[in-house]
Amino acid sequence: MREAGAAEIGVFYLGESFMNPRLLVDCIAYLRNEIGMPYVFLTSNASMAFPEAVEECMKAGLDSLKWSMNAADEEQFKRIMGVSGKLFYRALENVKAAWHVRESGGYKTGLYASSIKYEDEQLTRMEALLNENVIPYVDQHYWLPLYSMAAFATKREAELGFRSTAGNHSSNCERRILKRTCAARCARTASPMADATIHVTPDKPQANHHHCNVFHARRPRGAGDWRRRNGRALNRLRAITHA
Repeated sequence: MREAGAAEIGVFYLGESFMNPRLLVDCIAYLRNEIGMPYVFLTSNASMAFPEAVEECMKAGLDSLKWSMNAADEEQFKRIMGVSGKLFYRALENVKAAWHVRESGGYKTGLYASSIKYEDEQLTRMEALLNENVIPYVDQHYWLPLYSMAAFATKREAELGFRSTAGNHSSNCERRILKRTCAARCARTASPMADATIHVTPDKPQANHHHCNVFHARRPRGAGDWRRRNGRALNRLRAITHA
């Protein structure tokens, strides 16, 4: 990827990034230490971003972590994120905890948050939630236009001649990052690949999040069963969702 000129990479695709925290940390460390990627970033809904996992990501060299905050209550969180509404308050706690982890540990990871700018009552509710629970615990929060992502997707579908379907190449996602470009890998596997989507913050370039819509990886040797390696995180999740 570096030979192809890539300077930034996001270690996420579909689903919550912290579902497999050990793999996540391994990928960040591999990108920074073995490939020498200048900028590694991550987006999460914070529902499983427990402080222990966040700190390990920061230690591994994560440059920026952005929270997607698009729900004003438990019911919206359940409907939008597709997970238990009980994780709504856990997500807010994790956002605060990540800030304290960074400050106490002296890490250099940037902390950001974005929200879709809804209209009318929903905007008012979101502003109240963000002002109290999110904005004090990030370096910058920015709004995303309500219709921009849908418009972008429609345009890309017209240009490419096909519509992408949901999926995260699950057979590949539990493996370590390959030393090849996403484009070459997609061509070899006949996988559809869209250009990078871009969340732009003009006045703060380091907050911009770019990511390829296909994430190719290979599991490191000796990694063992990921459920065993992430038993504590999974047990905490079960306790929250079944409480």
